[in-house]
Parts: sequence; structure tokens; C-alpha cells
Amino acid sequence: MSPLHFKYFNWLHLFMVAMTLSGLTPVTGQSYVLTQYNSKNGIGHDNVRKIVADSSGFIWMATWDGLTRYDGTDFVSYFHDPADSTTIPYFSVTSVVVDALDQIWVVTDNGVLCLFDRAMEEFRVIRSLGSHSLNDLVSFTGGSDGYLWLVLRKELLRYNPATGETYSYRWSVNMLEIARFTFSQFSIVLDGPDHFWLTGPIVVEVGLREDQERKQGLAEILSVNTIERLPGRTDLFFGVVGTSRFTRDDEGNLLLAATTGLFRYDAERRVFSEYGGLIQ
Repeated sequence: MSPLHFKYFNWLHLFMVAMTLSGLTPVTGQSYVLTQYNSKNGIGHDNVRKIVADSSGFIWMATWDGLTRYDGTDFVSYFHDPADSTTIPYFSVTSVVVDALDQIWVVTDNGVLCLFDRAMEEFRVIRSLGSHSLNDLVSFTGGSDGYLWLVLRKELLRYNPATGETYSYRWSVNMLEIARFTFSQFSIVLDGPDHFWLTGPIVVEVGLREDQERKQGLAEILSVNTIERLPGRTDLFFGVVGTSRFTRDDEGNLLLAATTGLFRYDAERRVFSEYGGLIQ
């Protein structure tokens, strides 16, 4: 894997998210002071996977080595200590989510979910939500609807942190199809009510519906789409799409903007093709 690629994409991502979190938008004549931060300044690791902000203005960064908090002046990093069960349960953090109650959720690269206790500055491992075991976690995110969404190989969970209620959507496909969903390879991208994507080495479109006869939720795979790369982009870094967001251009084409490239969707071929032209 090319370190230069990693550094470029991570710091581009860090800059873009920092601009978004601070509410800054480009305005003609407006000047900015850009300060670059890295592990030498206090961030846990230069490989920053995700950045979120809480209601107090703290910025939280999931990194290859621990969780980092930034208050605008100082950095505090939380690392894994094998001898201390109250620390992060693994050294590398896949993602961090701030929920509607301002709680900090962390998931690590070994597929373990934990909740941060701000008062005690300790991490509590969450092995189940309600009666649902999380031992086959694939991906985890928070939605603008206030829910936490967890993709498991046996089901999909919608969790309400305010009430503690969990709702299950059972996969309506053969479990051999779900077996290819491996943790840390896929990210959830919510795309409106009852619709989301799993982006990774492939891009999977998922719809949610209610089975009125059985009185339960169902998760259906609507399409399985491959990734078509530009020539020469074949090393390990380009093996997955990465952190993603969907949008549409003026002609209605579905575009996937990710940390490893920009892709345009061909629904007939079921292919996301990496875009190498000019962006108008």
C-alpha cells in the first residue's frame, strides 16, 4: 500500500471535514488560516478514518491507533492497553459516532462496539443490544434520524439511544450471499428512508420494508454492483471504495464520491465506473 496515497487522502478528508464541521464555505475575498495537524502535534495516528463533532464543539477522530479528541487547542488520545479492560478494546479504531444524546460510540477493527463514559473516561464494550448479539457486526453508523444503524450478517438493527429500543430487519436473501460481508470492508451510506448502500470492494444497494404477514422488518438486497477502476489504480489501497457519499449531477446521474475516487453509476451494467473527466 502506498503511504503517499494514504497520507494524501486522509489529510484531504481531514481538511474537508474540518471545513464542514466549522461551518466554513468558500466565499470570494474570504481568507483562511490553514493549520495542518498530524501525529507529531498530538493526533493518535496520521491515518484518520473518520471525524465527527459533538454538541460541545469537541472533534473526535477515529485513527489507526486510538481515538483522538480535539477541543480547538489541545489533543487528547485514548489508546488500547491490553492490561486495562476499560480502554479501547483494540488498538485501531474503524469509526466513531456521536448519537442524539451526545454519547460517543466507537467500533474497532476487530469488530467490537463500545460506548465511551465521559465522566470516568472509560470504554464499555457493548456485546448486545436488547436480545440481539453483536458478535457478527459488519458495519455501524449514525443517521440524521437519530437512530444508530448496525449491519450484522444475520440481520440489520435500528437502535434508538434515547429509548433503548431496537428494531430488527431480517435479511430476505440466502445467508451465503451475506457471508461475503466482512467487517471493516464495508461502510453504511444512508440514502433516505428505508434505503441505504454498503460500500466496500463491491457496492450493495439495500431496501427495507415491513412483512405485514409475519409482522417483522425485512432487509432486501436490491442490487449488487461492481467497481470499475481507471487504468493503473490496482494496488491494495484501491481495493475498497472507502468513506463515501452519494449525489446526482445535473443530468440525474448517480455519483459516488469516495476517498478513493469519484464514480458514476451505470444501472444497466450494475457498475460504478471511476470518473476521470472534468467536473463541470
